[in-house]
Amino acid sequence: MRMLISVLTKRSQQAEAPAEEAPSRLTRDEIASLFAAELSY
Repeated sequence: MRMLISVLTKRSQQAEAPAEEAPSRLTRDEIASLFAAELSY
């Protein structure tokens, strides 16, 4: 779970940058599905 949180933190920091600098940023749907997958374990 900590790894997921660190990934989301990094992605959210990237999302604040211009789109050209963060082409792989997560959408809200992707974040929600990651949390759902993590909680299902």
